[in-house]
Amino acid sequence: MTVACDVMAQYVGLGDSVRFRIGYATTFKDEYSWKSRCDEMTILDIGSRKSIFYSVKNNRRHELQDSILRNGISPYAYLDIVSQHGYKGARISYYVLKDYSPVNKVTYYSQCSSMFQCEENMTSLPWSFADGDTIVCGYPCKKATMSYRGREWTAWYALDIPVSEGPWKLRGLPGLILCAYESEGVFRFDCNGISNGNGEEMSMVNVKTIKCTPEKMIEMERMLEEDPDNLYGLIHGHRSYSFDKDGKPMDYSDKKACLKERKID
Repeated sequence: MTVACDVMAQYVGLGDSVRFRIGYATTFKDEYSWKSRCDEMTILDIGSRKSIFYSVKNNRRHELQDSILRNGISPYAYLDIVSQHGYKGARISYYVLKDYSPVNKVTYYSQCSSMFQCEENMTSLPWSFADGDTIVCGYPCKKATMSYRGREWTAWYALDIPVSEGPWKLRGLPGLILCAYESEGVFRFDCNGISNGNGEEMSMVNVKTIKCTPEKMIEMERMLEEDPDNLYGLIHGHRSYSFDKDGKPMDYSDKKACLKERKID
């Protein structure tokens, strides 16, 4: 049995302070055979020059991991404690760091057996303004749409919050994006809370990463759902073997990954 845990998990400051903290109920599927979508609470921390988007459950799992492993608790006991606290089942294991002037980069981190990292220039997103009005979290919102990397996105943004930000990689509208979803109904972000930051430093988990291209990241996330044993082999140099509850080799032939990004335009 292999226990996968990062004993050196710690946090690193990002050189900015939290001005706004936005909560989103995020619903999604990792692969199309799921009968229903998962729900997970996510946070967008916005500073003066940077923002970071992350899963609350995944972040707390790393915090707990950092605390108990520094106290000499074994990896096996660690997994039990994480499970008892309800953090073992975190499905969203990615972070999105947007670094504005003068860097203007978007860095995406995703746990695909190992933590992968890809960095891109922060180019304009192809939003089109559309007719429509709604209310989200008490704020009047306007509508915008775009085709982005193989999916059709709709966003509702609040002009009363003039911050050109949003969940995941979404940004670039004249107000904070409070709701966004794509046309298949697989991925959705719904704001459920807005608060001012108390000046705490923005941070994220500090783990060793493997740098890759955006195209390679898409392929890694696809293999994570459709061919995880071969993915493990590509990363670690030896193939793993997975078995179902009856001891039979896992069959992934019917799996089809749900990817927020299907291609790089």
